[in-house]
Amino acid sequence: MQFKRLLLFLAALWLSCFAAVTPTSMADISGDGNAHAIAASGFARMIIFVCKSTNTSAVLIGDSTIATGTGLPCAPGGSVTLPAMPQGAAVQDTGYQLSTWFYLIQSGDKLSILRFNQQ
Repeated sequence: MQFKRLLLFLAALWLSCFAAVTPTSMADISGDGNAHAIAASGFARMIIFVCKSTNTSAVLIGDSTIATGTGLPCAPGGSVTLPAMPQGAAVQDTGYQLSTWFYLIQSGDKLSILRFNQQ
């Protein structure tokens, strides 16, 4: 758990060296066995997914077609980081479009998402 906190801190520090960024955290997301977009609209320069260590199944991350057996798995206690996108250009040109990134969490499991936006 300490390593994950260190990783999040280092990622935020690295991003802050290139431009002013603002972290946006979301409340823990409880699973229902269906795919959901991160948000209906918006963009981010970097996204970190942290799968709770108490989960019993892997969380899947990918596009709208994710389902059991497809998508990038995040094991219980693991994390997935979408790398920082280039600064300078408009975020809609170089960032992650939140409505096109999906997660699938099984019932009873949880996911935390932290995204970074350029100010």
